[in-house]
Amino acid sequence: MGSLEVLHLSHNGISNMANLQLSRLTNLKALFLQGNEISQVEGLEGLQQLRELVLDRNRIKALADNSFIAQTVLLELHIAENRIRELNHLQPLTELRKLFLGMNKLQDITELDKLEVLPSLTELSVVGNPVAKSSLHRPPMVLRLSRLQVLDGVMVTLEERTRAELLSADPLACSQCPGASLPTTDINLPELLPLVPRSTPLRGMTISGALQNFIHGHDVLPSNVDESHHTYKHKKHKQGSAVRSGPADMTFRPVRRPGNNPPTTGLLHDGTNRVIVTHPSQEQESRFPNGGKPPPM
Repeated sequence: MGSLEVLHLSHNGISNMANLQLSRLTNLKALFLQGNEISQVEGLEGLQQLRELVLDRNRIKALADNSFIAQTVLLELHIAENRIRELNHLQPLTELRKLFLGMNKLQDITELDKLEVLPSLTELSVVGNPVAKSSLHRPPMVLRLSRLQVLDGVMVTLEERTRAELLSADPLACSQCPGASLPTTDINLPELLPLVPRSTPLRGMTISGALQNFIHGHDVLPSNVDESHHTYKHKKHKQGSAVRSGPADMTFRPVRRPGNNPPTTGLLHDGTNRVIVTHPSQEQESRFPNGGKPPPM
């Protein structure tokens, strides 16, 4: 028995590990005890060569200070489907690579912080615990466990690690994380004035010259347009697409602003685009006395 390296004792109704006298198996490397009635992890002091320990589906509620006192070379610990609420006394497991804690009673994320004592951990599973319901545990775990590669069966990517680092440094910086994107096809600004339906269209006007260049050469509002009073929507055009020409309908509506000479806003409809055009500002109107009207006789 002293040369035994693998021992399977699953589903045998075992309730006390100390009664097994496992310390005599000094060369044991893998021990399978799943599906029993074990409530306390003990009796492993002599298993200094143990590499894999499976304790799934037992009745373990807590880990004692001597539970893993001699398991300095343990690589895998399976302890899922138990009743564990706290993660204490894991310090001896300095070489542990894989830890499976699914379907336990872990509720507080501070319990997961205790896993920092496992510097070699590369795979962790806490699926089925209350703490993992909203996945808010992922960024802290990715940040704290620098060698973690798999969390809850999902690979930890460089993008996710970078996002976790940025979120830790500055929560607002997460909008600049790789993969973050903002919609570009529909921009809605707050406190918008409702657009007026085309009640009195003006016909006989064509899109030509500088107005065509304005429509197809700009993707942002002109500097003299007050963004707080307008909605700008556009659809991207393919490079080199032909400019639609012909009659266009325009509906004008005054927009009140502070000052004596409020500008006039025109809404141009060409079938596929909606463009806000603002006509002369106060600075431009100063060049034309009386708004460009002939002086009174």
